[in-house]
Amino acid sequence: MRDPMMQRWVDFVGHRTSLERALWVYRVIADHYNQHHRRYHTLEHICQMLDNMERYFPDATELEILAIWFHDLVYIPGNSENESQSAWQMAALLRGIFTNDELIKAGNHILSTEYHKKKLGPYSAGDRRVHDIDLLSLAIDPDDYDANTLKIWEELNLSEDAWKSGRKRFIHGMLAQDRIYLTEEIYTWFEHSARSNLQRELSRY
Repeated sequence: MRDPMMQRWVDFVGHRTSLERALWVYRVIADHYNQHHRRYHTLEHICQMLDNMERYFPDATELEILAIWFHDLVYIPGNSENESQSAWQMAALLRGIFTNDELIKAGNHILSTEYHKKKLGPYSAGDRRVHDIDLLSLAIDPDDYDANTLKIWEELNLSEDAWKSGRKRFIHGMLAQDRIYLTEEIYTWFEHSARSNLQRELSRY
């Protein structure tokens, strides 16, 4: 296979289903992440998250990895239900490959990335890991952080004023939290860098 992400998906799910079905599901995944309006929420973002999960949480469960694959499957700018719809589509695509209980748990991990509203119920250990890995991009090198920010603006297709207004709300919300990262590992290693990037960006608006 020439597509490394396709191979990665087949390696991940191949023990549970036929190659034919695994490839069919991957084509659906790729079609979503390759949508023309996407700039940041792409397969590259998924690849980086998978790499970081392996690096920082090598004991991550299969369902945590599954949640990473599907957490941005649906990404419609301005839609407040992207995460819940992603979880629903994951369940529809993978029924019979994963059990209902497994799909519910993976769906809960996806909902942990729903930053614009508070997730109901306590975060599990898996929720916290998926949440932190998704937000790890806040703590990267400042130049890469700025490049990602530009991609998100292009994705949202907003005027400069609307972008700045919404982005400031997001940053203030993040900085107001007692802690951005929920796992002890990521909090210890990356909290300061994430807050530094957010403060630096906020100073430009």
